[in-house]
Amino acid sequence: MKKILFVMTVVFFGNCASTQYTDSKKDTGSRQWGAKEINETVDTMVASLYGNLKNKNQDILIGVNKIRNRTSEHIDTTMIANEISTKLIKRGIPFIDKSQRAESVKEIEFGQTGLADSEGAISAGKLRSPNYELSGDITDNVVYDGNNKKQFIIVTLKLVDVATTAVVWQDRQEFMKVSKEEKYGW
Repeated sequence: MKKILFVMTVVFFGNCASTQYTDSKKDTGSRQWGAKEINETVDTMVASLYGNLKNKNQDILIGVNKIRNRTSEHIDTTMIANEISTKLIKRGIPFIDKSQRAESVKEIEFGQTGLADSEGAISAGKLRSPNYELSGDITDNVVYDGNNKKQFIIVTLKLVDVATTAVVWQDRQEFMKVSKEEKYGW
């Protein structure tokens, strides 16, 4: 019995997976959406959008709307939006965090009660609205050719002027992924 327990323990611990970290920029891609697609999309969009925005002679404040995943696989679109906004903020392009508005309004209301020190209270009229909204779609088309799955993915992002609803910038990143489908049968 001790021998069986020992063998089972060795087999169990021998099969435990180890984890290694690698540079996400060196990812070569896989069947699923991953670091390669995220990095290439973010790099393309940031370079293109920054090139468009740096020449504008106006105050720029960007809000982010939902980037919709319309593909057949799971894609974390929030990660893409966060990466794009982080890189643009580092280049001096400001963003509005609309998710914080309710908390800001509560603080303004609290400051108006007279319970907060008037020097530190947030006064009404300081909140700002974005003059541009960033949004987009990720779409795909999947075709099966024999044992190959061909997935054509297009990431399209656009920047809309909130006052006029004019699309002032739009760009796309595309991927063609071909993977061999494993057929199992008897």
